[in-house]
Amino acid sequence: MYCTACPAHFDIALFIVTKTFRVAVEGNIGCGKSTFLNYFKELSPNIQVSPEIIELWNDVKGFKLFEAYYANPERWSAPLQSQVMVTAFKRQAETQTAPVRLFERSINCGRRCFIEAMIRNHQLSNEDVEIFDEFYEWSRSLPIFQLDLIVYLRCSPEICAERIRKRDRRGESAITMALKVLMDAD
Repeated sequence: MYCTACPAHFDIALFIVTKTFRVAVEGNIGCGKSTFLNYFKELSPNIQVSPEIIELWNDVKGFKLFEAYYANPERWSAPLQSQVMVTAFKRQAETQTAPVRLFERSINCGRRCFIEAMIRNHQLSNEDVEIFDEFYEWSRSLPIFQLDLIVYLRCSPEICAERIRKRDRRGESAITMALKVLMDAD
């Protein structure tokens, strides 16, 4: 992969990193974040990839939270987002083992995209939002949540919908086009 933004191209696999970098890869559900991260994981041993662990959302002590959310978002928005934030917090708190670390989504995305969408859809109470905001603001002050770069993968909601259908990931079949369009707006 080559950097086309630079006047002289350079091979990123050979790029020598003199400080550690923390990069969040953001984008709509089904936009290709996992594919993007897998590419970089194979590219260089200097890149550590921290994917979202969706299984932790779908099996919370035997309860299928991810599936419950898509079946009844009004009831399960706050519990799902709490679980997502806890798992994101744990991922970002893990020790960095390579000069470059790529995160699939960040706490920023949870607050600025998913929680905003839930607010617009009237799926969270004001009290829920206040609690999420307090946690979000506190976490942003911690060094482990400082990012050097956010990469946003833009993809149309229609293409995302087709990719979601093809990969047939457990719990995602109930994702509506309305949600994909709403998330694309953010």
